[in-house]
Amino acid sequence: MSDIQKEMRKSHKILCKEVERSLFLIYKTQNIFHTGRQLRSINSFSKAISHGIAINSICIEHINTPQEAPLLDHFSIGALTRVLIESCIMTLYISDLKINVAQWDLRRQILFLHDATNRKRFLTALLKTNKSEETVDFIENYQEIKFKIIQTIKKRSKELNINEDKCNELTKGNIVYIDGIRGAAREAGIDINYFEFMQSYLSNHIHSHPVSTMRMGEHNFSFEKASDFQINFCTLCFEACSSIIKDTRKRMKKFTGGIEYDPVGILE
Repeated sequence: MSDIQKEMRKSHKILCKEVERSLFLIYKTQNIFHTGRQLRSINSFSKAISHGIAINSICIEHINTPQEAPLLDHFSIGALTRVLIESCIMTLYISDLKINVAQWDLRRQILFLHDATNRKRFLTALLKTNKSEETVDFIENYQEIKFKIIQTIKKRSKELNINEDKCNELTKGNIVYIDGIRGAAREAGIDINYFEFMQSYLSNHIHSHPVSTMRMGEHNFSFEKASDFQINFCTLCFEACSSIIKDTRKRMKKFTGGIEYDPVGILE
């Protein structure tokens, strides 16, 4: 076994341990009363852990039997790494221990608005091919739902001294994070240069852009015997996943386990 294969196996082992620890933490939150904010963070972290389990499922045969050189699908591992990182950032954004009631309510209303406007977009398209009572219901009530959310965003923005231009931007429905995902990453204490690299690099695997395939010959991509590039790429992904899962698990350990661990408390 080569040195780079050993390094990949080592990083994979660390990732599996972090996923296992996180699963145990999630299981411990079951059947315990939590605030809505805590439940949303648990759901988001569970999504991240699911991605981690999927990554393991993709590579475990290669890890266990490298001498047989089974397929190492680094394409899918790269795509899943990107969405795992974003699931963890969302978890950290929701569970921020430093924000107050008004700040959290503004964050969740912006998430509600993004959810509503996106549902409107894809359900409008669906309605043209498949009319259902639920779809029609949502479309008919959309303007009322949107109006109520926007009024709350304006109210909270005023409380938090957010200027009118910024407030108007927040009410458009295309914002997820108040200061963008980079702002959320920075807030979570993630090295922003490393985040920028991973975000930009791995997005190519999400969208099947040229960077993910243009150098297949140069890097000796193989569906039978993984090249050094493919092995090193997976090591990079495993290390990135392990690091952010660990940071998120530490936050969730402080934030879950009972409503008393949510400084904001229960909101209507």
